Amino acid sequence: AYTAAKAGLLALTKALALEWAPMVRVNHITTGLIRTEAAAHVYGDDGGAAVTKTLPMQRMAVPSDIAGASLYLAAPLAFSAIKTNDRVGLIRFTDKIETFIEPKKGRKHVMRVITEILRGDATSTKTDLKVALDFLAKTTKKHTVAFLISDFIDTSFERSLRIAHRRHELIPLVIIDPMEERLPNMGIVHFEDPESGEILTVDTSNRDVRDQYERTMTERHTQRDHLFRRLKMDSVTIRTDRSHIDPLVHYFRQRARRNA
Repeated sequence: AYTAAKAGLLALTKALALEWAPMVRVNHITTGLIRTEAAAHVYGDDGGAAVTKTLPMQRMAVPSDIAGASLYLAAPLAFSAIKTNDRVGLIRFTDKIETFIEPKKGRKHVMRVITEILRGDATSTKTDLKVALDFLAKTTKKHTVAFLISDFIDTSFERSLRIAHRRHELIPLVIIDPMEERLPNMGIVHFEDPESGEILTVDTSNRDVRDQYERTMTERHTQRDHLFRRLKMDSVTIRTDRSHIDPLVHYFRQRARRNA
């Protein structure tokens, strides 16, 4: 089953590459031994000396190795700029500007941008969209296409969004997690706010609590989408429980037809 699954994945990759070419480059990651709980039961915590000696890295891989490779391959926005010979830059932010890389051309520069994203060493756990939007409007003078990647769970950024979009073509990529839409029945749960560290205890078995949460989040999403439509902004929704490739391909195809 293991070998058959890998062969199936390789065949699927080739089929998608043929179907989506030349707009999309398709890659896949064929993993070897990964240090997981299941592997530890079979090979031991050290991975088994006899086994690790046969591996190129002389050790079992860890999940972060695969995550890093995945992020490098899952950078279609940046790599599409290489094909079109466009400049690409980066503004990485929390409630302040963490990193700013001026837009430039070239594969080497794009890899620098992706490497900076992978670092993930933010100095703050808070979020302020207004800070990033104001920075974009002030520092980037030439008209540009800017993708704003966020869950948009924030307030008081509408004016900054309007100003930034007036100067640039701003495209929101909205990240949505299923847990942000509705709460499952898990009994008494202690939630920690990742920004403030505050602990909130919620009885998720209470149907009224779950229904109120769902209504609140639905209203918030509706207001956000209404804001984008009012400002005549294209937006792309990326769900964490689904592939991010399909909505991006759909957006770029629509954009190509519109600009044809």
